[in-house]
Amino acid sequence: MKEGKTRKSMQHNLTSRFYRLFCITLLIAFCASFVRAEELRIQSFHQLTPSEGWVLVNNHLLVTDSAGTRWTEITPPEPQASIDGVFFLDRSNGWAVLSTPDASPSLRLAQTTDGGARWTITGLTATGRENDSAIYGGTATISFADETHGWILLRSVSGINFSIGILLRTVDGGRTWNRLPDPPIADGLLFVSARQGWLSGGPDNNQVFVTSNGGYTWNATSLAPPAEGAVPFEKQQHVTDTGRAELESKVRTVVRGASIGLAQLNSTGDGWLDATAGDCAGFKTGCSQTGHLLAVNAGVVTEITPPIELQGGPSPFATTAISTEAGFDKCAAATVSQMSTWWASSPFFDANIYIGGVLRACSQANLTSSWVSSIFSQGWYLIPTWVGPQASCSTFSSRISTNTTTAFNQGVSEATSAISAANGLGLSASIIYYDMENYNSTDTTCKNAVNSFISGWVQKLHSSGFLAGVYGSATNANSGWATVANVPDDVWIAKWDGRATTLGLTPLPDSLWSHCQRIHQYQGGHNETWGGVTFNIDSDIENGRLAAPTGTISATCTT
Repeated sequence: MKEGKTRKSMQHNLTSRFYRLFCITLLIAFCASFVRAEELRIQSFHQLTPSEGWVLVNNHLLVTDSAGTRWTEITPPEPQASIDGVFFLDRSNGWAVLSTPDASPSLRLAQTTDGGARWTITGLTATGRENDSAIYGGTATISFADETHGWILLRSVSGINFSIGILLRTVDGGRTWNRLPDPPIADGLLFVSARQGWLSGGPDNNQVFVTSNGGYTWNATSLAPPAEGAVPFEKQQHVTDTGRAELESKVRTVVRGASIGLAQLNSTGDGWLDATAGDCAGFKTGCSQTGHLLAVNAGVVTEITPPIELQGGPSPFATTAISTEAGFDKCAAATVSQMSTWWASSPFFDANIYIGGVLRACSQANLTSSWVSSIFSQGWYLIPTWVGPQASCSTFSSRISTNTTTAFNQGVSEATSAISAANGLGLSASIIYYDMENYNSTDTTCKNAVNSFISGWVQKLHSSGFLAGVYGSATNANSGWATVANVPDDVWIAKWDGRATTLGLTPLPDSLWSHCQRIHQYQGGHNETWGGVTFNIDSDIENGRLAAPTGTISATCTT
């Protein structure tokens, strides 16, 4: 043990370990009986051109310019918000209604003019009545006739026998909204001009209304609304009964037992549709509904569902918790048995794991969701770490672009991959640290690109419900990480000064990341042996957030 490093008293050590292990054991046992299989939901979609379109799936908004063979995520950066409705007038101009029940205002409007690369988010407060937010049912339909004239239909909570909603209108592209008289139903909103619009649906899905004054009054009609966008499959105007049966049969060859929900088909029968199939692992247990986005082209049905990772993963339900204990970093995850020995014998409470990245050096034969489950059960907290491309001025084989826009997008891309890996390990909604090795922060071009990359990394993690951390030197962290558009939640500072403290990491001032937001890697690679098991490790002291099982009682933050 390094001189000057203080080991906790045996009594405190045993008490702390027993308490953490006892709580985790109770938590896993309690939660196991309430687990339900995760579901993949196609919430809405629209094919803009034969090659372009968007889809909202499990609160992720994605676009394609390759007929569904490749997808790019453009989810508005509003952590914890639900996306209740989406509309794109064209590939560039789009709007989304977001809701966050605990926020004020609870409804927000996200708007983009560049295809989702950037979003402007403002409050949506023109509903007009004090209790409107309380009765809002979480479903919004948006329709714009052009770039300035738009409508939002907010569906209210009601019995299935009713279809009730609130209708809002803008004439300035969404900057301001006015409430219109309540519409007769709250389904199938479509405007084809500044004055003419349609509503279709109702409790029995057999009502159609038309307006010729921008939504102020509505009249029932027997005419069918224009065939634009996705509509219930049985309402498709371009498909005969025979064609409908044939298409359903083809869909079931792609997705067993599926039923078509919404469909957007042109006059030749080409387009997109969603199909859902339900399955139970046992008798009324492990049941889930799985949605699929399918493309129809010249009578051939193919699946184009974006590769969204389901939240929750196969192992214990992860969250973040503050640790003020000692931790270690090991290149490859040890065996469960070795970790058990170190838990019982060593002074360490926390362990780093490299979950992926193009520059991850060690193979990870042991790192699985089952391993994470076992390690959590032993009592460990984990430091999930991603090792992707490094600074442009470094000598690593994979480097970040010097262009700040490209670097930002690279950060988003790396975060997307890291989220997928974390979800697969059961570490959803926790924290992931990016390993950014030391670089020359006096190189302005290099520094600015790294800062942009970090901002993209943080934005993507936040939009997916994760916290974002960055590992690196105190000098680099002090060169702009705290002033980027999206600041990391925690930092993990590599400064091998032998001091087991998170303070005094010059030149990084103690005023930055000061509220239990730091890990200090204070000693580099060396061997330690506990219980007869030897690891080559780096040593850490924590006063920050790590991955832990959901429901874990976090240490109290005193700084």
